[in-house]
Amino acid sequence: MIETVYYKRALKGLKISQKYLHLHPLSAKRGPKYSSVRTIRCLHLSSISLPSLLPLLFTHLTLRHNKGAQKEKKKKKGSDEETKIEKGEPKMVLETMEAKLDDFNQVFQKFRSEEATKKNLKFILFLADKDPMTSRSWCPDCNVAEPIIYQKLETANNDIALLKVYVGDRPTWRNPNHRFRVDPRFRLQGVPTLIRWENDGITGRLEDYEAHVETKIDALLSDK
Repeated sequence: MIETVYYKRALKGLKISQKYLHLHPLSAKRGPKYSSVRTIRCLHLSSISLPSLLPLLFTHLTLRHNKGAQKEKKKKKGSDEETKIEKGEPKMVLETMEAKLDDFNQVFQKFRSEEATKKNLKFILFLADKDPMTSRSWCPDCNVAEPIIYQKLETANNDIALLKVYVGDRPTWRNPNHRFRVDPRFRLQGVPTLIRWENDGITGRLEDYEAHVETKIDALLSDK
């Protein structure tokens, strides 16, 4: 049985289980590749009705559309990067340092040094310690916010120096006299906390309950 069906999508060479169904354009010369209407000839076995195949066909169309959109997005991103290279625009750099309670003073001094200040922006991210077996923090908020913060900093339009500071395990952090809780420079209330550091002081910060919010990270980056 042969039926002619009209779809508002361009289907070219789409095959759905060749044992049962084979869809192909009646004519490759009918309109452009992405014409609004394409005539499709459906050849199927008598045991399979066309209405029962429509949901499957719709799924295939959706997958093709999504795949095409992803390819176009990657192509545009690559084109933008090539344009920047052609124009001689420098690639932004994210320089990362790590410090724990026992070596914080030494690493922080390096972070504040002349070499680090060459970066356009400097941030300090206070995090809970991670389990060496799982590489995950005992703090759920840190697990949520950390990758979002990294993604935002890596795609920023400035060179950035980031100091990651680990505050210790849960009992250590719960101590009301924790060094970062009482340090007048930081006075941490929770983790994660993201701080923008300029002119040897804090010019902006995001507390634990907001450190994962992308719009607020953007605002901190732009200093608005």
